[in-house]
Amino acid sequence: MKRDEFISTVQKLVNLGILHRKQLALVIVAVVVVTLAVFGWKYYRHQQELKASALLSSAIKEFHTPITQPGETLSEDSTASPSFTSQEEKCRQVLPSFQKVIDSYPRSYSAAQARYYQGVCYLLLDQYEDAVKAFQNSFKKSSDRFIKALSLMSLAHSYDAMGNYQNAAELYRDNFKALSRMVPKELVLLDLGKYYEKADQKNEAMAQYQRIIDEFPESQYKDEAQDRLDTLKFSSQ
Repeated sequence: MKRDEFISTVQKLVNLGILHRKQLALVIVAVVVVTLAVFGWKYYRHQQELKASALLSSAIKEFHTPITQPGETLSEDSTASPSFTSQEEKCRQVLPSFQKVIDSYPRSYSAAQARYYQGVCYLLLDQYEDAVKAFQNSFKKSSDRFIKALSLMSLAHSYDAMGNYQNAAELYRDNFKALSRMVPKELVLLDLGKYYEKADQKNEAMAQYQRIIDEFPESQYKDEAQDRLDTLKFSSQ
């Protein structure tokens, strides 16, 4: 009986397929088209990422080129690479290379890294407002947690260099969880304490240092936190 029921059900499905064969054919064609489109898009994105990665690698290699002093003899390995006599010269020349990655492949993973490196170049050039914009773009447009954390830390450092200690402290405070996922929590607390300290918010700074001492007694940052806490307590007397 069960076999007969099974055969009967299969026959009904076959009859339905015959009855609605045109509709079924359209559905199959639609599925095939969508599948091909998805695979085509994935292949296209993969090729774009490869091209973006090649451009980025070239720019990063240029960024890490050693500084040569006047009269210094270059090694055979470095003669094919551009040479720079100062950090400023190198950063100014490599900035367009990172911009090319961003302009050519704006949605790629490499573009997010290029925005970060742009910020680093601006930071080294003491162009802090441009660095802030670059790090903000890197944070907003990247989906990678590590790049986002690096961008946040570098953005805070840019605010610090500008003397905007309150902005740096608020950035760390508001993004504490995101930063703590990628770097040691006690290091985030230590940097946050330093920014509070520079912003003349001693109580908030001492609270961060105390947390390191209480929550991370084996941390390599404990001694520095203790020294800073003692100094603040002494200055408050």
